[in-house]
Amino acid sequence: MSQSFFSQLSFDQWVELAQKNPKKLDQIKQKMVNEVIDQAASDRQLRLRAFQWKLEQISRIAPSPLSACITYSHMMWKQIYGGQGLVSACQLSSHKAKILPLKK
Repeated sequence: MSQSFFSQLSFDQWVELAQKNPKKLDQIKQKMVNEVIDQAASDRQLRLRAFQWKLEQISRIAPSPLSACITYSHMMWKQIYGGQGLVSACQLSSHKAKILPLKK
């Protein structure tokens, strides 16, 4: 349902739904999120559900949607550049690539 239903509505229709029936929009969003998590590998579903819960709590207590978005952005950048982030993991990797010269 998620992909086909999502593509059935235009951006303007999503905006109208958000303005006129936010509860319905939230129900649709929740169903789509659950479908995506259900399609993930079973060993990752619990972690994804916990992460989704965390996102929902941030959204719930944020003073505005923009504030929640900024918090999400900070979380993302921390995962990339933080102490144990992606950049650090790549730099600490013991796997080094050997650079070969190009043959003409």
